Amino acid sequence: MVVYQPCFGTAMSALNVVFVYGTLKRGLYNSKYLQAAGATLLGNAKTSTKLPMITDEYYVPYLLKAPGMGKKIKGELYAVTDDVMDKLDELEGVPTYYTRERVPVEGLEFLGAAEKNA
Repeated sequence: MVVYQPCFGTAMSALNVVFVYGTLKRGLYNSKYLQAAGATLLGNAKTSTKLPMITDEYYVPYLLKAPGMGKKIKGELYAVTDDVMDKLDELEGVPTYYTRERVPVEGLEFLGAAEKNA
């Protein structure tokens, strides 16, 4: 999981934009957690910087902090509350297995309602 940046809302209801690139993407194993938490899919995007992606023995993907190496990573952007961020941190094992990083993204493709439900 990679945090993109704080998004919109008031201090009481601020939302964060989260870039996901692995099992949290639509249709994959952990996407059910985003759906159950009420996260809002904004669209598809990719990292602005090339990053290397590796997988462990269970095929769980990890991005490495080596900007310029690898490729631009395709993923999805979600709007989530702080509460959902906390739940994602727990699911993803932050900071033991993953860390939150601000990573700029590009090529945002907003999805229509039909595409979001596909």
